[in-house]
Amino acid sequence: MARKKKMEIVSEEKNEVAETKTIETEQNVENANRFVENELKEDIKKEKKVRFWDEVKSFFIIVLIIGVVILVGWLFIKYAKPIERNKKDDNAIISDNKDYNVFSYSKSDEDNYLEVVNNKYLIEYSEHFVIKIMDLKLNVLYEATDEEEYDFVEGINGKLYGITLGNSDDSLNLYVLENEKMVEVKEFSKMGVYYVPLYTDNYLVGIVGNYCYLDGDLNNICESELFTLDEKTNILNDLVIEGDLSLGSDDEYAPIYTRDSNYVVVKNENDGKYGLYDLNKGELIISTSYDDLYTTYNNSYVALKNGNVGIIDKKLKKLVDFNYELIDIQRDYYVVSKNGKLAIMNKDYELITGFDYEYDMDDNYYYRNSLLYPKLFDSIKLNDKYFLISSLYASSGYSYKAEYIYFIDSKGVSKKYDFDVFGVEEILYSYSFKTGELIIYDEDMNKKILIDLSSYDYNDYPI
Repeated sequence: MARKKKMEIVSEEKNEVAETKTIETEQNVENANRFVENELKEDIKKEKKVRFWDEVKSFFIIVLIIGVVILVGWLFIKYAKPIERNKKDDNAIISDNKDYNVFSYSKSDEDNYLEVVNNKYLIEYSEHFVIKIMDLKLNVLYEATDEEEYDFVEGINGKLYGITLGNSDDSLNLYVLENEKMVEVKEFSKMGVYYVPLYTDNYLVGIVGNYCYLDGDLNNICESELFTLDEKTNILNDLVIEGDLSLGSDDEYAPIYTRDSNYVVVKNENDGKYGLYDLNKGELIISTSYDDLYTTYNNSYVALKNGNVGIIDKKLKKLVDFNYELIDIQRDYYVVSKNGKLAIMNKDYELITGFDYEYDMDDNYYYRNSLLYPKLFDSIKLNDKYFLISSLYASSGYSYKAEYIYFIDSKGVSKKYDFDVFGVEEILYSYSFKTGELIIYDEDMNKKILIDLSSYDYNDYPI
């Protein structure tokens, strides 16, 4: 009995051990399956990641290829085609450079010459007759078929205009280059009207006709007829357009200049006062209430009133007080005068020097009569340095027989020089009649080269 019971206990223990092993085996299998599943998931993730980056690389390679194709096409259109087209012109010689193309043009006829208009158009003449109009790559834009004479200028709208004198001295014809033809825009030939072009810097704005006549009561009536390049005609009653250069009565073809393409200075002939006319609106925006008015390079206007000079804008805002004797306009600065001395003012209307510089001035001087009554001084800016010159007279360009020169550095510190001749051309130089020395300077007025001309019988400008 006891043996039988003992055997049952042993059998139960074996069963328990077997069950334990079975459970462990099942757990091991489950763990193994879980491990395999995790490995598969990791492999799938890695495969997706690799596939993603392969797709990204493929995308960028495609984009790069497309970009290269577009770039090559653009370069071909921009450079290859014009060069190929230009090679068809037997008179054009084209040579390549790393950074740009160099074009030269030649004709055997000595009477032929070239003229460039605004670095945009190239005009070929034979004597004074036009042969052809080209762009700067020598593409022919127009070829004359007859003896044609024009004064060419680019308009503010970018088109090329040709101006010819009419049958009488006071008439003009205006043409424009369109579709390889010079097309007449308008003929200006009203009896008794004196027509001239209106320019802003190097661009044509329109044609002005100033005229005066007596009405039935023998009153002197003056008017301006203004034709702008948008083909509008305005009649300004009791006003004449003067711009910044008056009509020259002794010059049969004197253009009017203004530095602002939207506005022009006008004068009321009844009282001699100046105002500002809006070319776009066709109306007076500054009444004729100033003794003088002229435009600057800075969208402002130098105005003279009651003997004093200041600067205003088109809305009559005062930018510089009316307490100066003179404001001389330069491209990006001003020379101003007070108590008989000069100073430099920058384009922001700030004085960068004191009133430390002497100058001579004709008592009759004012802006519009500067040719009759010269200001007897001049100024030059080189980078951030200035020269104030008291000149007896200038020859050509910036070459002076000078009483003295003020050199002003970038900090406003000045030094006075006493030269017989001073020049600012391709180089800075001075010349002394007494010693016969020609000296060349750098832009800081340091002596670089001394040339002794004392052995020459020479008492004029060095050339």
